[in-house]
Amino acid sequence: MMFGMGIETHAQTGGLDPLFANGGIFVHDLGAPDRFQKVLVQEADQYLVATGYTMPPGTGGHLIVVRTLPDGTLDTGFDGDGVVEINAFNGTIGFDLFQQDDQKIVVAGVRADANSDYAMLVVRLLSDGSLDPSFGVGGISELVIGTGNSYAYAASPLSGHRILLAGAAELGSTDDVPVVVRVDEYGALDPTFGNAGVAEVPVIEDDSRFWDIGLQSDGGIVACGAYDQGTGTGGYLDSDVLVARFTDSGTLDPGFGNGGTIIMPISVEMSESAQAMTIDANDNILLCGQFVQTDLTFDAFVMKFDPGGQEDGGFGNGGLVTFQNAVVDLFDDVAVMADGRVLVCGTSGGPLSDPRDQVLARYLSDGAPDPAFGINGRVLTTVMGGSDAATSMALTADGKIIVAGYAEMTTDLDATIFRHLNEVGSGVDEQEDVPDLVIMPNPLRAGGSAMIEAQGVAAWAATAELIGPYGHTMPLAIDGGRGPDRYVLHLPTSLAAGMHILRLVAADGAVIGRARLVVLR
Repeated sequence: MMFGMGIETHAQTGGLDPLFANGGIFVHDLGAPDRFQKVLVQEADQYLVATGYTMPPGTGGHLIVVRTLPDGTLDTGFDGDGVVEINAFNGTIGFDLFQQDDQKIVVAGVRADANSDYAMLVVRLLSDGSLDPSFGVGGISELVIGTGNSYAYAASPLSGHRILLAGAAELGSTDDVPVVVRVDEYGALDPTFGNAGVAEVPVIEDDSRFWDIGLQSDGGIVACGAYDQGTGTGGYLDSDVLVARFTDSGTLDPGFGNGGTIIMPISVEMSESAQAMTIDANDNILLCGQFVQTDLTFDAFVMKFDPGGQEDGGFGNGGLVTFQNAVVDLFDDVAVMADGRVLVCGTSGGPLSDPRDQVLARYLSDGAPDPAFGINGRVLTTVMGGSDAATSMALTADGKIIVAGYAEMTTDLDATIFRHLNEVGSGVDEQEDVPDLVIMPNPLRAGGSAMIEAQGVAAWAATAELIGPYGHTMPLAIDGGRGPDRYVLHLPTSLAAGMHILRLVAADGAVIGRARLVVLR
């Protein structure tokens, strides 16, 4: 398939990777409107796995799981053609997925029965794409929660191959209540969690929900979404950002926020929603989403809270950063890099069916736009100039940004995966009083060799170590004989791209020289 694309960037960082798929873009067309909702990078082999749905006429959707090789070509070792399509029930949709430590893939979403009633759906696949017969019924678990419809929008793995789900359910007379559900390793509700497997947030109106879920290091369960406040005085629907923390047993944690929840408005009596969340290495909580202004335009946002639920005053304006680029700006996913910079993705453009671009933005750790990324910290990308959106992203081992979503093509929507280039800074603290080394050449490709000059440091008196973009340390052999302060360094071909720190270390462990080394692939 040939297509045109527009990229609003004049810098390499943030641009599409020409070595991936077709000029940086993988487009998947099953002959009906298709979209990806979530993407992951398999840690062991760097294959990409995405879930979402295709919408053949007369159906409520078919859940799809697609796996590609690292270069963006379909993996024929996955269900024969790289695509799993679940056409059971009256309709199925995949919203989230993760990979277990045994390489099985878990997908969460919804199914519709013959009466168009919805229930939570969990599908578990073996590593080859076949349904796992040990899970649910033939690899599929239906979870009917409450008294009516229920939806699983997000999932998170637990020890022992248990699963956490977040979403909404009809409980009693209330239409949609934010719920967290725990499922055992066989796909059944865990009765030891919450109330018969279900934990909830009390509500006052009928349309609240969780969109995402994650775990803090102490096992605390954090979920985010939207809390319905009814209709404001201006006559518009009013919802606030919702964040809740539950204990491992499924009760609201009274030490978090206000009795276990944060309900926070951004605009006055208008709607806002936290669509996605990530928890950083220090247990801080970052959210992204959108809010409606009084002129009925949509702006995107990023929020940051400390582990206990207090706004982070060192991030943006009291913990809040807003994004205003077009009439409609939406953020759908957020990630934190090792050095504290924040990535978000979504869509930006006109209302209704007007053209929109996929947007990818990067912020410094204090919430300021990263000037080294795209233009003013953001990159806008489109496939054919239609209504495009980015719904999910992930990072490869060498720091490239994988963005999944959909694009408006000639006839309908097709699912897409983009790979963006991403300069990665090291998150390792550097010692300021250490002499600088000179490396030639720099940047250097993986597998290449470089000459290092270090005044007054004999090659045989030191060893070398390389600290990568994600903090991993690798010892490296050095060759002397090029003079008392010159020697050769050889890089392995498997080395990840990005910004590395090279150190010379004396026999007693003291760092006696350092340099920044940019590694290319």
